[in-house]
Amino acid sequence: MQVKNELNLNEKVSEVELVYKRSLCAQKRKIGGVGDAIEIFREVFTDEKIETREYGYAVFLNQSNEVLALTKIGEGTLSSTQFCTRTLLVAALKLHAAAIILAHNHPSGNLKFSPQDIKLTERITELCKTLGISLVDHVVLTRNWYVSMLEEGLL
Repeated sequence: MQVKNELNLNEKVSEVELVYKRSLCAQKRKIGGVGDAIEIFREVFTDEKIETREYGYAVFLNQSNEVLALTKIGEGTLSSTQFCTRTLLVAALKLHAAAIILAHNHPSGNLKFSPQDIKLTERITELCKTLGISLVDHVVLTRNWYVSMLEEGLL
């Protein structure tokens, strides 16, 4: 039996290229606690946006807790949003992130984690562990305040 090891030149194989380009003017911001993360999330959860519909965002950190990037991972309705876990994990892998902090808003002003919020966070925590990434926190923001799963002992 003879095995053919040659690639037919007419057969094309798709190639994946993973690219992360850091802005040269971007200053490194370090996360020392929940308050630092909230400051970053408040930049995207503007007053005009925070009470219109739910959005989900993630901050990705390196080993030194410096911010690598921020990205939107979900956009929903007035009462719910679905995080795209695939987008979250692909971004984390592209960035070689060591850790992630999640945030979403509650337009209603409710500062309680829903059962869906908790279940989603548990699922993402397990997926992150598989990849060697830490899920540091998941926060819910309202116009005036926030609640943190880490501070509430849920992570």
